[in-house]
Amino acid sequence: MAMPTWPLLAWLAGSLAVVAGLWSLAIAIGPWGRPEFVSGMVGIAVTGVIGIVGTLIITPWKPRAMGDWMTMWLGGTVFRLLVTPVVLFLLYSAASSALAVKPLVLSVALTYLVMVMTEAGTLASHVRRSLPSP
Repeated sequence: MAMPTWPLLAWLAGSLAVVAGLWSLAIAIGPWGRPEFVSGMVGIAVTGVIGIVGTLIITPWKPRAMGDWMTMWLGGTVFRLLVTPVVLFLLYSAASSALAVKPLVLSVALTYLVMVMTEAGTLASHVRRSLPSP
């Protein structure tokens, strides 16, 4: 079976929008300023792009055996887990004076967690609907 590519990408994009909205709200309510806002949005954007690329790498539109999908999803998740810190380290090294490290790390962790949970829920829901009921 193939995985639901468009719903998966739509849910991931929606989760990114929610995280960005919550980040903006937290900045507006809290005692933080522009550097924390920019750092958080950079973290959300980088994690989001790498997350969507990680999802596309597993080619969810390609039919595979059900047992192979969990291995593919784990591979995409490990890709994200390894590539995100490397890209952020390079970005932070190049622009460390413009980025605040704590908001950057917090936004990356929050975005990564929300994306993995969204992807897992979407895939589990699709698999549950696709399997015959006992």
